[in-house]
Amino acid sequence: MTFKGLDALLKFLLTSDKPNFKPSFNKFVSKHEDDFIEWHTTPKTPEELERLWSNRFRKECKRLEKKGKMGTTNYRSNYWKRISQRITLRYKEDMALMRHEEQVLETQNVLVDALNKRLRERATKHCERSDSSYTPSDEDSDTSRSSKFPSSWSISDYCISDMLNKFRNDCVKKYNHGEAMTRDELLTLNYTYLFSADGGRDCRAFIQLPEYVKRTLADELDQDDEFVFLDRSSKELCNEIEELMLLYPTHVPDQLDDIFQAVKDKAKETGLVIKVLKAIVAQYANRPDFTAMDEDVFSDTAFKPFFHTIVSSVPYCSRDGQFTQLDRRLQLRPDAMLSTTTNKNETLRCLVAEVKAPNRSSNGDFLKLAFEMKCALDTMIDHHVDNPYSLGIQVEGFTVRTYRMDLLYDHIYRMIHLRTFYLPRSAADFGVIKSAICSLLQVRKLLEELIKNIKSSRAPHPIADERKSWRRPTIFVPDQKY
Repeated sequence: MTFKGLDALLKFLLTSDKPNFKPSFNKFVSKHEDDFIEWHTTPKTPEELERLWSNRFRKECKRLEKKGKMGTTNYRSNYWKRISQRITLRYKEDMALMRHEEQVLETQNVLVDALNKRLRERATKHCERSDSSYTPSDEDSDTSRSSKFPSSWSISDYCISDMLNKFRNDCVKKYNHGEAMTRDELLTLNYTYLFSADGGRDCRAFIQLPEYVKRTLADELDQDDEFVFLDRSSKELCNEIEELMLLYPTHVPDQLDDIFQAVKDKAKETGLVIKVLKAIVAQYANRPDFTAMDEDVFSDTAFKPFFHTIVSSVPYCSRDGQFTQLDRRLQLRPDAMLSTTTNKNETLRCLVAEVKAPNRSSNGDFLKLAFEMKCALDTMIDHHVDNPYSLGIQVEGFTVRTYRMDLLYDHIYRMIHLRTFYLPRSAADFGVIKSAICSLLQVRKLLEELIKNIKSSRAPHPIADERKSWRRPTIFVPDQKY
């Protein structure tokens, strides 16, 4: 069992070089009195702290086979009282900050509603006095263009934005009270809402939507945008390679090059598929042992043959390694990242990826990915990119999920799950390749469209300025706890 403060406790128990060292619980509490407020996020009484940490101390001593006499509870009571008071004070400060933010947002909503009401009244009076022969000017055209992007997300007469805001307010209260939260609830702290492919395990599970809204929502999310199936020649080639690898699982078949060349001469559009298959066969013919691989080796063997060949080969796109920061202000380093430059030679992040090997825990990768996608999207909006969105890929062992995040409505960051596909587990598992190629081709086309939007963005326009006001700060930063 792990807990915050375990490293400090182990260091205290193991750093003494005295032969008959007896660890003192009193010394440990005294030495780390200032650290306890960082190890606890919810208030605890001195008695609770005494029971919790004395139990942890005894267990670690026993586990490390270090026997020693414990100090008395009375001696430590003053420490626990001070620590408890400081933890409670920190908790109250955090709650006060959250309440202040809620009050600020409520005030902003009231002001915006009042302003919108005055604008509607003014527009109604203007329409009553308007001339039927009126011809719109260029300025009015910009206003008309902006009206196509309503600030609230509604389907027919049903306002989805209101339901999502109510859901977020409930999540903020749960977070303030220290209650257990799902990943979908934690996302809402940053105004981010997950929409999965099947609609069963996302934010829609927490809100009540009418049936007609649910039916329309699938088209609204546009999860099939730019998705196409492989052409007939590419499918036949994938099937043929799958059969060959079943017959020759330990080495590359001699006739493989002849097959690739014959298909390439017959159908030139299969060139990208041929490159992917060549890269995969070269890796899997060596019968890799994925159970013994760390994150980097697994990524090079199973994921990068797909990713580098299909996605990161997009024109005007540069690939950044895992040691490149997402933003100079943030200590965030995605496992993979694709960027492009604006006409002013400013770098914008377009796609981020998080990779975990099959034998590693990936509990916090999804929240980290969502955080990184939001940061990338906010930067694009700050640079007035037309139709901005960010892309994300999460590799969780052999399972891969692709995402797109946009900000089409006021303070509603939609994290849309596009596809789920699988990486081959061995040379005998090449049947999953077709789905993997199709899913990543969708990401490639979305990336090409995004780079085109970035390159074509010039001067700021009303829509871009309005979208900048829709952004919201990133309040919740995921850590190792999640």
